[in-house]
Amino acid sequence: MKEGEGGRWKRRIELGSILSGMTISLPEIRTYEEFMSLLDSGRPFLVKFNERKYEPSVGIGPAVASLAEKLAGRLDLYKLFYEVNPKPWAQFKISGIPCLMFFQDGRELYRVSHLGLDGSLEQLVGGYFGIDL
Repeated sequence: MKEGEGGRWKRRIELGSILSGMTISLPEIRTYEEFMSLLDSGRPFLVKFNERKYEPSVGIGPAVASLAEKLAGRLDLYKLFYEVNPKPWAQFKISGIPCLMFFQDGRELYRVSHLGLDGSLEQLVGGYFGIDL
């Protein structure tokens, strides 16, 4: 590979790996019953759908972990792996990963897939849930 070819992508992967190791870990939804209980609660929450083999998510992982730190106590954030809990994937027809889904009052408000986000994730959450970040 010539210098300049892929160098930017490689640096992004390395930076993402470093940041992922430094950020907090989201609680995992391990059962379908736990997922349904969250939906039934009516509380707003965000779920990051992914597969274990793709963790940490380079583009989205650090952004979600940073958001979790900023929203501690105001909005619950979770992760859900296909290998552990596939039923919600089928229920909500998840096809692209990673996928972030925003829920409130037992229903999906919004979803975003294949992200490489910075501040736009914070704007999205603030807009949907009326939370100042």
